[in-house]
Amino acid sequence: MANAFLVSLFEFKRWIDAELYKSLCALPAERRRDIIVPIFTLDHAMRVDSVFRARLEGKPEPFDRIVSNTMPDLDTLARSVADNDDWYMNYVKTVSESELNEPIAFDFVSDRDKGRMTRGEMLAHVLTHNQSHRGGVGKMLEPLGIQIPSDMFTSYVSTGSRR
Repeated sequence: MANAFLVSLFEFKRWIDAELYKSLCALPAERRRDIIVPIFTLDHAMRVDSVFRARLEGKPEPFDRIVSNTMPDLDTLARSVADNDDWYMNYVKTVSESELNEPIAFDFVSDRDKGRMTRGEMLAHVLTHNQSHRGGVGKMLEPLGIQIPSDMFTSYVSTGSRR
């Protein structure tokens, strides 16, 4: 049986990612040029989500670097994030408690050092890493006058945004 709290955290992640990208993708092309660093930051977060997804699936890592060396396309990035979010939602709805405690060995992408985390720790990392970067992006957008939805779990729960 799925851990209801874990499912709710990934539901929140999927919801806030969708709201964030809806806001950013609605920006006119000339405004998108103002948010190059935030786009690279969000692309980095997507890459990390994708790398941990591959580790959880037992597949090869999809990237050889966690920071792109070319300008990410915002619309493509939004689709990749949505795909990852859907995958994580399906995963946390079916993963068992014993699987969450299963360790997975891996090599870090950036320096190829050895790592080992449980599946549950990987899921926690995906949530906290992504939350950290979304918060940073929000702070980068404030001085530009670009409003994005509140990135707080409390806002999600208390405003009835939860589906």
